[in-house]
Amino acid sequence: MLEKSAAVYFQSGTGNSFRVANWFWSAARNRGWECSLEPIVRGRQAKETAGDNRRLILVVTPTHGFTSPWEAIKFCLRLPAGRGAPAAVAVTRAGTKFGRVFLPGLDGTAAYLLALILFVKGYRVRGAMGFDMPSNWMAVHPGVRRESAEAIIARTRPKAERFIQRIL
Repeated sequence: MLEKSAAVYFQSGTGNSFRVANWFWSAARNRGWECSLEPIVRGRQAKETAGDNRRLILVVTPTHGFTSPWEAIKFCLRLPAGRGAPAAVAVTRAGTKFGRVFLPGLDGTAAYLLALILFVKGYRVRGAMGFDMPSNWMAVHPGVRRESAEAIIARTRPKAERFIQRIL
């Protein structure tokens, strides 16, 4: 049986993934869950203990090259065996807005690759989803204006909240 305990691990460069991770952390805390918010740091192991199959694990990371960044992949590979522990994956992708038109980002294999790793390691994957956040892919387009960025975030938050409710 799942106790009300969760660990949110995130990797973020520009703050998009941190924002989504913080939404999860806040929602869990508001529901009375004991919840930690930990950055994925090169070479640092997760604080998970082998055999604790009651704590929900959430991995939040940006999409890089239409898949997961190598550090997030290594992080998931280093997690202890899941032994049925619940887990979920959330990835951020480069959403854009032109006028009134919102264009979704492309997350490719990012969420599914991490979910597969967690599944193979024995975690019970409860969900995997991509979330549009303001694009920072400057090689493809100029920077997103503040108004557009705020609109993208405002549009994404309800989707994230529905996902969070299903996971919790």
